[in-house]
Amino acid sequence: MPTEISIPNILVRWIAIVLVFAILLFVPAGTMNWPEAWIFLGLYITFSIVVGTWMWKNNPGLLVERLHVEKRPGKGWDAALLLAIAAFFIAIFVLAGIDVFHTHWSSLPVITEAFGFVGIALAWALVFLVMKENPFVSRTVQVTESQKVISSGPYRFVRHPMYVGAIVFFLCIPIALGSLYAILPASVGAALFVARTYMEDKTLQKEFGGYKEYAKKVRYRLLPGIW
Repeated sequence: MPTEISIPNILVRWIAIVLVFAILLFVPAGTMNWPEAWIFLGLYITFSIVVGTWMWKNNPGLLVERLHVEKRPGKGWDAALLLAIAAFFIAIFVLAGIDVFHTHWSSLPVITEAFGFVGIALAWALVFLVMKENPFVSRTVQVTESQKVISSGPYRFVRHPMYVGAIVFFLCIPIALGSLYAILPASVGAALFVARTYMEDKTLQKEFGGYKEYAKKVRYRLLPGIW
């Protein structure tokens, strides 16, 4: 187990992430009386506890990776894409809060919002499956000497299932929060994930031994039968 890991360190970083989500939700809205935002926070807290506990027991190195405890080298283009994705991710919450509580540009029925939350839960479930299946999953695009091609679990169907989950997550947040206009930054963020998929796949085929053979067997990057 990496020496950097400690339960207090993990708790501090996890609480900081929860607080950031709360700030992004409630500050633009100007109120804490937002049931959808509380449901989102509750789902995130539940998911992060379940996944964090599993990683602590089974893959503590991945826990370090996800909590930014240690920095790892990556590609310059990847850093730029991640920065842009983060910016549009923030914009989703800001625009949703402004839309729902200030401008009232759009409104969605409760049943539609419920589908958004179901989509978020399914996206996170897929991300968890990817983490369980692939011990080499990383925040940054990189190839290490010990890395192996994973072709089981979700990787049997598409080559980048983690990004499938991320895209679904981005697109479902505005629906769950009740804002059609927040779909605009969510769509840009989803498009950036598609671009990252293309660039990562190109990098892996060039630098990762055995990946070309895997790509011949699993033909599609994100969506079976399409791309």
